[in-house]
Amino acid sequence: VLLGHMGKLREKSKSSRLVNDIRDDLFQTCITSSEGGLGLWTLTAPTGAGKTLAMLAFALRHAARHNLRRVVMVIPFLSIIEQTAKVYRDILEPVFGKNYILEHHSLADQGEDAEARLLAENWDSPVIITTSVQMLESMFADRPSACRKMHRLAGSVILFDEVQTMPPALAVPTLANLAHLSERYGSSIVFSTATQPAFGHFDDRVSKLNASGMGWKPVEIVPPSLNLFNRVRRTRVVWPAPDETLSWQDVADNMIEHHQSLCIVNLKRHAYELLSVLRGRKAGGIYHLSTSMCPEHRRKTLDEVRKLLADGQECRLVATQCIEAGVDVDFPIVLRAFADLSSIAQAAGRCNRNGRRGVCDVRVFMPQDE
Repeated sequence: VLLGHMGKLREKSKSSRLVNDIRDDLFQTCITSSEGGLGLWTLTAPTGAGKTLAMLAFALRHAARHNLRRVVMVIPFLSIIEQTAKVYRDILEPVFGKNYILEHHSLADQGEDAEARLLAENWDSPVIITTSVQMLESMFADRPSACRKMHRLAGSVILFDEVQTMPPALAVPTLANLAHLSERYGSSIVFSTATQPAFGHFDDRVSKLNASGMGWKPVEIVPPSLNLFNRVRRTRVVWPAPDETLSWQDVADNMIEHHQSLCIVNLKRHAYELLSVLRGRKAGGIYHLSTSMCPEHRRKTLDEVRKLLADGQECRLVATQCIEAGVDVDFPIVLRAFADLSSIAQAAGRCNRNGRRGVCDVRVFMPQDE
C-alpha cells in the first residue's frame, strides 16, 4: 500500500529531480534497515527529505519482520500532528478502515464515537499518533488513567519525530526508560530529526539509571555513503557581520523586497512589532503564526499560506519557532533572528524545501532590542 502511494507521489511531485531522488533513496534505505534487529535507532536526514513516510515504511516493515503489535508515532507539537495524521490516514484508512489509526492528543475529538474513546483509553489500535506530553505521562505518571497505556508500548515500534525538541532536563530519564523498554519488552525505538542531538554522550548516565545497565547507543538507519546532506544544497546561510543589528523597519524592508518571504523571530512581542511595521507600510499578503493563536486558527493560516505559495501569489509570513519543526512550507527566502544552530538549520528547512529554485538565502540577523 505504501509503495503504491510513493509511486503516485513521485508522479505528481513538483519537487526537483534531485530532491525526489533523495526521498527515494531515504525510503529504500529505511526499508532495507527495517530488516535489522530490535533495538535503538536514529534516522538523521535533511529537512524535506521525506522522513514522515520513510519512518512509516521502516516501522511497518520492521513490525512485520519481528511480529510486533503496533506503531506509535510521537510528535512534539500540535501544529504538525494533524499534518502527519492526515498523511497516514490517506494511505492506510482506505485499505484498513476506520480506527486503524488512532489520534490521542488534546485536540483529538472522538465525539460520539464510543469505540474510538475506548481505543484512546489504552491505545488499542495498530497505529497510534500522539504527543510527547501523552507519551511522557504514560511512561512516568502515577495515575491509573495515564499508566493504562504503558503495557501497549511493549512489542511496538515507537517513533519520535523532531526529537531535538526533547527538554534537556528530561533527556536522561527518558532515554533510560526507552532503553529498558527496548531491552526487556521487545520494542524498537527510532529518533528522527534533521538535527540529531548528541544523546550518545549520555550513555554512562543512562546505563546507571537502567537496572539492566543498558546505555544509549542507537544505530543510525542512514549510512554515510548516501551523503544526503551534501547532496541537497538548497540553501545558503548568510550570517550578520560582527555587532551588526537590524531594526524591525530594516527587517520589514527585507521582507517587502521579495514577493514571498518568511521571518522567524524568537519572541511573540517581536512578531507583533514586526507585524505592526509591515501593516504600517501597507505590505500585501501579511500573515502571522504563533502559539498565541488557537490550533485551529494556526491550521487555517497555514492552509492559506500554502495555497498562496503554490499559486505564486504575494505572501509574507511572520512566525515564531512554532513553524520550524516539521511544518511543510516552501519559501524562496527566510529571515531568522539569531538563535542556536539547531533552530537555524530547522528554519532553513522552510526555505526552498522542494529544491526548485537553485540555492536560496537564509539570512540570520540580530534584532536591535535583543
